[in-house]
Amino acid sequence: METSFDTDDHVDHDDSIYTDLLELDAIRLLELYPGPMRAIPLMGSLIVTTLRACEADIVNRYTALSYTWGGDDPTAPAADTIILAGGSLKLGITANLSAALKDIRHTSEVMTIWVDAVCINQADVPERSRQVDLMRDIYRNAGSTIIYLGLLSPGVSLLFDATVERKQQRLGLRDPPEREEVDENDEDDHRGLLRRAVEEDFCSYPWFDGSWVFPELVLSKDPRIQCGERRVPWDDVLDIARPFLGRTEATRRLRDLDGVHSTGGRTDKDLRSLFLAPKGGPVTDPRDLFFSLMGLASDREKYRKKCGAELVVETVAE
Repeated sequence: METSFDTDDHVDHDDSIYTDLLELDAIRLLELYPGPMRAIPLMGSLIVTTLRACEADIVNRYTALSYTWGGDDPTAPAADTIILAGGSLKLGITANLSAALKDIRHTSEVMTIWVDAVCINQADVPERSRQVDLMRDIYRNAGSTIIYLGLLSPGVSLLFDATVERKQQRLGLRDPPEREEVDENDEDDHRGLLRRAVEEDFCSYPWFDGSWVFPELVLSKDPRIQCGERRVPWDDVLDIARPFLGRTEATRRLRDLDGVHSTGGRTDKDLRSLFLAPKGGPVTDPRDLFFSLMGLASDREKYRKKCGAELVVETVAE
């Protein structure tokens, strides 16, 4: 999770958009309205609920969104807006979030999602800290998590094609090629293309460099990777990618992420070890990373009642 920024267009996070979250486990969800064409402006409405209610609702699960904000300038103006409350309010969003929402929204149905930049009042620091402390349950209660990487590249398109073909074969929807029909040179060429797709295309997306992706991935029950408008389950993609992981730093990082995800986020590491471990690029506010990692740490109860700078100073100083 990254921190947000203000904009110059009076579409910031403010009291006209956000009502107070009164209950300890209260969260906001975005009802993202459909858009049959990409050019249609983003529209939706915010609803307030609780994690208890979400956990009890086994029919209408929300979808969590993990993505990169894009850019390093926290004062940059918003690149786009999402229209809320029937058109009476507008909220500024980054170009990456705009692309993600336009690619994931349904063509004809409302989609309920949780996305940090919209569902958290980023201008309210106490609220932001409380919400980050709920991150473990927010991602675990989501029906699925969409990991939006960006535009679809030719290499990743090839990887996704191989993923779909493998799954169809596993489900008996497609017959595997007869061994005598497979030319060894062709098979080697195909493996080479897949290896390059994993190493040079898939692992090059900025999402994999973010410090926040560690908790967001490992806490998700059903992560799905999306590039452009194509979306495939994490485990299906990794079934294809795993043989090619470990040759480069980027693929070793992906291998480590996948390993922790496969354990359901269980780890014997304490909070200090998780925070100091290499996880990619920096976050704007280290406190956000502390709170999100706290849900994974073996000694999280030790820090449960601490907050903000006190938590950062004490943990680093140990």
